[in-house]
Amino acid sequence: MIRGSLFKYAAVAAITLMTLAVGAAVAFATPGPADQPAGDSNWFESTGNVGNTRYSSLAQINTQNIKNLGAAWVSDKFDDGASSRATPVVHNGVMFITAGTKIYALDAKTGETVWKVGPFKGTPASNGRAALITPGRQGVVVADGKIFVGFTGPEMYALDEKTGETVWHVHVGNFSPTLGGNLSAAPVYSNGVIYLAVAFADGRYSGQAIAIDAHDGRQLWDWHSIPSPGEPGHETWAQNNDIWKMGGGDIWLPPAVDPDLGLVYYGTGNAAPPKAGANLRPGNNLYTCTVVALDIKTGKLRWHYQLVHHDLWESDVGNPVVLYDAQVDGKPRKALAALRVDGVLFLLDRATGKPIWPVKEKPVRQSVHDDTSPTQPFPVDRASLIERDCSNWKPIAGFVMRCEFFEPLTDQGPNILAFGPSTRSSPLSYSPQTGYFYIQGTDRMDWFWNTLDPSTFELNYFFLTERVPNLYKRSVLVFEAVDPATYKVVWRKEMRGAPNRYGVGGWLTTGGGLAFHRVEDGNLVAFDAKSGDELWKFQTGEAATDIASPMSYEVDGEQYVAVSQVSQVWAFHVGGNIPPRPAPKLAAWDDVFQVPNQNTQTIMISVPNPWDYRHEISPLKARVKVGSDVTFNNSGVETHTFVADDGSWTTGPLLPRQTAVVTFDKPGSYLYHCKEHPWAYGFITVVGDASASSTAGSSNAAANQ
Repeated sequence: MIRGSLFKYAAVAAITLMTLAVGAAVAFATPGPADQPAGDSNWFESTGNVGNTRYSSLAQINTQNIKNLGAAWVSDKFDDGASSRATPVVHNGVMFITAGTKIYALDAKTGETVWKVGPFKGTPASNGRAALITPGRQGVVVADGKIFVGFTGPEMYALDEKTGETVWHVHVGNFSPTLGGNLSAAPVYSNGVIYLAVAFADGRYSGQAIAIDAHDGRQLWDWHSIPSPGEPGHETWAQNNDIWKMGGGDIWLPPAVDPDLGLVYYGTGNAAPPKAGANLRPGNNLYTCTVVALDIKTGKLRWHYQLVHHDLWESDVGNPVVLYDAQVDGKPRKALAALRVDGVLFLLDRATGKPIWPVKEKPVRQSVHDDTSPTQPFPVDRASLIERDCSNWKPIAGFVMRCEFFEPLTDQGPNILAFGPSTRSSPLSYSPQTGYFYIQGTDRMDWFWNTLDPSTFELNYFFLTERVPNLYKRSVLVFEAVDPATYKVVWRKEMRGAPNRYGVGGWLTTGGGLAFHRVEDGNLVAFDAKSGDELWKFQTGEAATDIASPMSYEVDGEQYVAVSQVSQVWAFHVGGNIPPRPAPKLAAWDDVFQVPNQNTQTIMISVPNPWDYRHEISPLKARVKVGSDVTFNNSGVETHTFVADDGSWTTGPLLPRQTAVVTFDKPGSYLYHCKEHPWAYGFITVVGDASASSTAGSSNAAANQ
């Protein structure tokens, strides 16, 4: 589907921005083609190349000398305390990265600032003022002597590579400015064309893929992720409403490009509203949660493959698709890999979209209220690459475990824990040297509470994992290598107690036989790409967050590995001598609940009242002094009985609006629950000197109506 095809957007007059030159001048050579794989010296694209492989052929740093890898420089010169989640790009000895409201150029050999520009202004709004806009958090692309960067708005800037001065600036997209929209992914450059991704985040519109001319920003074509009436795929949406106009399908990640086939490949996001399937958007809802191949000249849809039908679980294609060359029945095939959010890997022929590894539609649990799809696609004889067997999840009292991903939300009930894996925001790498994909994900269970709001007669959904005792403690962060020829996991690393739902960025693989990845505790780690053996790690002192990923480049014949780490950029080479920093203080993930303690002597319960769906026991974690009287208040309309898990105390049954007082004479930690609704837990910490009493607590229920 093409909307606004071949729009002739005139470039807006260049806006001169503050440009600050720092340090010695850096020589720039004539830029080479940005389509070439990252290797000899440069890392042009945020993902390394237009195939999104996150692979560098550089081999100077290798499995033999990795033990001598050290920090060459660290830069913490972002202004105003800004941080970055972008993967840097490097061209001819200069590194470019977004942070806060600015774009930075750093000397890739020393880390010194070459120039920085910002903040930036958008196209003048209807009130005559040009609002400040924020650069894309995923980074930039360098090509044709320019730095291309997308902004909120959505706006697009091309900056002079040497100075940071604006070459051109355009507003992109053919929709109302009041809708907003962001250029959500790092731009991708190929053969004089910039490929962009647009997202709106809350279902105000449909996602867009846009192509613009790199010379002047002129829009060439655009494609919407939801088809209009009369277009193929529209029949997969409700025919009695206009939800298709705002049905989601946001595009969050950079596409991949195959110039030889003349195709650009995007992964799309979830349908919207995300968890509203009932009577609103029946059908498979194309082209959400889908890999699409578009003609690079016209933007027309050439093929599509949907990974999740009628999405209810916010199952965006959460990582860039990756292009690789496969051998199938002894013959070469141009292939594409797409990792579903639950850790299922789809291997497709990138010319046709047909599965290379066969896929079967598997029946899933149904809910009439959710209009669930009767089936979901799964590779034959293969399941999620990151999940453990369900037997690894020990039961939690009061909860029922279900180890299938596609659980209907209206079937979740108040005490259902469902398989909730995530590979989101964890870009894959493909190494042509090993032939393996490198994957990261979190194996975990989720508690989605849903209740009917009687004021609107609508279901409300709440992600309440932090309210389940010790659930995070049981989660596992998974690193692994997968052979696409056999679909087998070659090696696997597990880190217990991993709380980070969205991972800590993606992989870098290199011609030196190495695979690099950040860890949440602040370490950058290098593994033997073939065996998975850990060979090296370095403590940066900053806890890893978001999707920033390591990359590699070469300056003056020396290979570097670099990564942005919150408010810093670190670069490493063999012989680097900057010492590691002290490890950051992380949350105590062995806590019963992942919420702060509150000093209080009043605790309330109101679950499962449908009009009080926002909480169960409040506060979830309380801290009191030894000898304190704690008042338990039933603010609901059903009977509740607070009971210590160890049986040391109870309030007895509390009728609605009735209270009970428990005196805690002994220091300690007390996990307790509601007897009538055993999935409703709370936690009390009693601090201070022990009294003469040997009892944990004594209660006195009072009928205070």
